Amino acid sequence: MPNEAANQEQNFLIDLLRATYQNQEVYPILQHNLSKLNDDLALILRKWVSDRFAKEPAIAINLARVIIKLSTIIQEFEQGNLTSNLEIAIAGYETVLPIVTHEAFPKEWDIVQQALVTAYQQRQQIFSRTIGELREQTVQTQSQINTLTEQLQEELKQAKLQVNDLKTTITQLKQEVSSSKSTQEITSLIAELQELKQRQIRVEQFTSTAHISPKTEQFNTAIKRL
Repeated sequence: MPNEAANQEQNFLIDLLRATYQNQEVYPILQHNLSKLNDDLALILRKWVSDRFAKEPAIAINLARVIIKLSTIIQEFEQGNLTSNLEIAIAGYETVLPIVTHEAFPKEWDIVQQALVTAYQQRQQIFSRTIGELREQTVQTQSQINTLTEQLQEELKQAKLQVNDLKTTITQLKQEVSSSKSTQEITSLIAELQELKQRQIRVEQFTSTAHISPKTEQFNTAIKRL
């Protein structure tokens, strides 16, 4: 991420934390900055909070409480990219775990644990839904390919029949007459035969590759990544 963009994201994060700490309305800020609610903000949140905890341990617990509150707000925010919103919330919850321990802050620890369980379940639901959509797209695409392949095979069959008919006609004309008019007809038929052969070759080439589905390959790659 370019430095300028990173600085803008960090300033946005600080504005959100300040508004949360001061009990201001955070939703309007989120609504006016939907493009900044992305995976980069989740990464910046992890790094910025970790640095602040290390540099200012005295304020760590107060900052952790603000982050928990902000993470809850973003987790429940229903605009923008819901997957990114969830990742930002998870980043916030996970960053405070070293500070909000069960022994020192049992109340906050319980809140974070419950929030994380819910967030992890929501993320799993999103993954499952995405996989289901990819599978459905793959089935639809394969069905379209099968239909197209059948149409091409039928066209190829008809082209072969036309080629055979033309061959028969040309042979008969050669045997029957050798007049100028017949020669012209034969020449025209030969040209038509050559054009049909070229068309047949193109159809056969397309048919041989029609069963390869780019979306199927993308689906398999997506499954491996998950």
